[in-house]
Amino acid sequence: MSLGFQVVHSPVKPIWVPVDSTSTLAHGMLVYYGKATPANTAGITVMPAAAGACDVTNCLVPFGVVVGDNNATPTYSTLATALIKKQTITGVDTAAAQLARDYRLAEGMYAKGDPQPLVQVARITPETVLRGYFRGSATVGTTTISTLTLASGAATTGFVTNSAQFTPVADNHTVYCVKGANAGLYRVGTGTSATTWAFTRQFPNTPAVGDTFKAVNVRQGLCRMNVDKTYGLWIDNTAALTSNYYVINVLDINLGGEAGTEYCDFSFSIPTFLTYTGGRQADAVT
Repeated sequence: MSLGFQVVHSPVKPIWVPVDSTSTLAHGMLVYYGKATPANTAGITVMPAAAGACDVTNCLVPFGVVVGDNNATPTYSTLATALIKKQTITGVDTAAAQLARDYRLAEGMYAKGDPQPLVQVARITPETVLRGYFRGSATVGTTTISTLTLASGAATTGFVTNSAQFTPVADNHTVYCVKGANAGLYRVGTGTSATTWAFTRQFPNTPAVGDTFKAVNVRQGLCRMNVDKTYGLWIDNTAALTSNYYVINVLDINLGGEAGTEYCDFSFSIPTFLTYTGGRQADAVT
């Protein structure tokens, strides 16, 4: 089972940056670093689920993905809500706590004798391509996405299954056939029901009752997406995406792997890098 965001391509090299205050950061987390109204004085912190269209409420700008830290001995923590164990580092602020650390490996602008907690971050720019894995929960990182079994209404234009974990936004979700006459094929859904699926671009073969599918709440091209509420570690495949979402460009979706390995490759839209609300709202216009 794969978990945590990965940088597939970036035009800039990774850099070392401090951990914000007493934040706990895990490898694979999306992080941000400061705001237009100054914040995060000590360093980076987790970039959580978007609030508002294109995160217009917070205007967080994606800074990077954590790929390393300066703990001399790796630390692994169980993220209680997510029920997963990840390599982590926790910030400290006091002089005594810094001097008590066993640290090494840091490079860049920070002196090798600097005892503060540091992480290596693969930077995110508008050209950076990220890989994110789907989970069927906003809070639990071990919950995989649903397998949908066709129950009735078998037609190339649509059909009925058991309930998915999300209520679709029309033209913002993808259905993949796992088993049946259309196995291996993807189609963008046009409906808004978690059980009744509809398609303008029809499946080429009439599906049969018992065929199985997977559905995710993103589609190739420009679309909406949200991450988990707390950790910035996975794509939330339960998010409704009607009010709160990031806007991304999806390059590739892969739902053909085993449960827990389904992913998409994407980049954040340019307005996501703007620090004022006007540009964020314009990006959300339909």
